[in-house]
Amino acid sequence: MRGRTMDMTSGSPARLIFLLSLPLCAESAVRQLVTALANAVAGRGCGVNALAVIGATGYGYYPVNWFEFGFAQCVCVVVGQYFGSGEGKKLREAVSTCALIGLVLGAALSVLSCALAGPMLRLLQTPEDIFPAARLYLQVLCGGGVTYLVYEMYASALRALGDGRDPLIAMGIMGVLIVSLTWAFVYGLRLGAVSVALATVIAQLAAALYCLAVLRKTEVTRRQPGDRLYSPECARRVAAQGIPVGVQLSAVCVGGVVMQRALNGYGPVFIAAFTAANSLDAVFQGIQSAYGSVMNTYVSQNYGAQRFDRIRSGIGASLALSAVLSAGMTGILLVFGKRLLGAFIDSGDAAAAQTLVIGFRFVKIMAACAAFLFLLHIFRSALIGLGGAKATLWGNAAEVVGRAGTPLLVGSLFGLPGIYYAESSAWVLAGLAHMASFFYCARTRLRRAEGEKTAARGE
Repeated sequence: MRGRTMDMTSGSPARLIFLLSLPLCAESAVRQLVTALANAVAGRGCGVNALAVIGATGYGYYPVNWFEFGFAQCVCVVVGQYFGSGEGKKLREAVSTCALIGLVLGAALSVLSCALAGPMLRLLQTPEDIFPAARLYLQVLCGGGVTYLVYEMYASALRALGDGRDPLIAMGIMGVLIVSLTWAFVYGLRLGAVSVALATVIAQLAAALYCLAVLRKTEVTRRQPGDRLYSPECARRVAAQGIPVGVQLSAVCVGGVVMQRALNGYGPVFIAAFTAANSLDAVFQGIQSAYGSVMNTYVSQNYGAQRFDRIRSGIGASLALSAVLSAGMTGILLVFGKRLLGAFIDSGDAAAAQTLVIGFRFVKIMAACAAFLFLLHIFRSALIGLGGAKATLWGNAAEVVGRAGTPLLVGSLFGLPGIYYAESSAWVLAGLAHMASFFYCARTRLRRAEGEKTAARGE
């Protein structure tokens, strides 16, 4: 440990992964729990249509959101590799360079996505009775998108140093603000579904400022005389990793757009049911996503330190832990899922009973495929940590095929609403594809790196 940082290049891999996973799992679980609570406040305070507004806009925002998330993940790779190799000056310059990139890129994406909000909702075939509210919701969320990218880049830099505590604190601050502000906007100002978007943007800004303050106080990232504010070398490394990953994750949303169009075609009740089910399942998805962040940090630090044996043992430890967690998640969702869904739906609404039945069907199918979502996050992030951003292409393509193809295939072959199986099919296909890509990429990259290391020792 160095302050709140954690060196992942020595010690038991299983112990280190477990220790780092605790705050990251808590952070992700809090993130998804907050989203679920905010949606529940909007759904119970404003009715099924408000829940439908939130659900109908998801893939209108996700292409930009996922690009930003993927780009920020690669900040973790660059910072983690500099930290693992002990290059202090480059590490400090990387943090400041990434902060500048986040501000400029985030502002540009906010303007673009806000302008395209209406056309995107038309593409998604958003029902006319919720279209005005959905457009306003999406414009507010997209307009404040710069706060999300800046927050994710600062938090990723902290995670790359092995600091899971401060991103968790930042998420706690964000969570309290989102829930309390949503409540105030819904019940105090009567703003409807847009309350969630407003509260989210304000809370992301607060969390970003907290992470920035921590980075300025952390010993290994505190600026020193002679450090450059902007490093072209670091910018190139981040862009070389971040742009391919960001574009691929954004392209994954093509499948989601097809899925969203199919979902919107079933009407507000079906959209509300999917939103409630996804909000519930997302609490557990947060834990699965956290294992991706853990492996990103672990692999990037050990790759930078040329500890290749530890990468292999770390993957095994992560898979063992995820097997136990996925079994527990599946059991909880199957046993308590229907009761938990009731928290999102106003029982006095005329469509409440139908929404609950449809929602629980979604939950059961997602619960059965929980293990594959672990595979997706662990192996995709491990690939990125190796610097193999391009190798994630096949897994991301499989995810597109699952989301886009399943609604059409299941409907044509079996006459069933294929939308029930779209999300889980994407997890299964992408999880298996990322796992295969990792083992192929790791074998070639690690053997080459080990050979270079041996040759250097011989010299």
